[in-house]
Amino acid sequence: MRKTLLITLIAVVSALFSGCGNNEKASAPEKDSKQIDQVQGVDQQKSDGKEAFENYLNSITPILQEIGTWGQKYEDLRTKSANGQISNEEFAAAISNELLPEGNKLQEKMESIMPEEKEFRDVQEKLNQMMAKNNQAFSEIIAAINAGDASKITSANNLLSEARELERQAYYDLKDLSDKYGVPFMNQ
Repeated sequence: MRKTLLITLIAVVSALFSGCGNNEKASAPEKDSKQIDQVQGVDQQKSDGKEAFENYLNSITPILQEIGTWGQKYEDLRTKSANGQISNEEFAAAISNELLPEGNKLQEKMESIMPEEKEFRDVQEKLNQMMAKNNQAFSEIIAAINAGDASKITSANNLLSEARELERQAYYDLKDLSDKYGVPFMNQ
């Protein structure tokens, strides 16, 4: 009891005396305090940014996985068509009946994500455009086969190339953001 009382008394006296003194000495700790507050503010912003990026990644990752599976279905169909395992008409029907409707649903899912942070919105817009280009390309492939128009196949291939470019840009942006915030991304 006496020990607790003594410690409390010393703490109170120390607090009283530390409040006394001239203003010059007090200004240095005040500057240090402001610097500490600024550093803590930057750390808090980085922490908030990291959490926001993790949330953003968590929202797009399942969709990106679905897109990967969807893209593999297209590659399998394209290979079967090129090898003569399915006819052009079967290829167009599979795209029309399966891949295009699935692609439209994936595009809707991707477009429903609306991040608040500008740096995430830029990536999101690339992902949205990528999906739109892929779906346009599939529509062109169907039209080309139905009309027997080779120029539409060229147009579809150009759209697919643009979609791949947007995908790479989005990937690099996501990689840069993951490095910035120290969040593991894909195969890290």
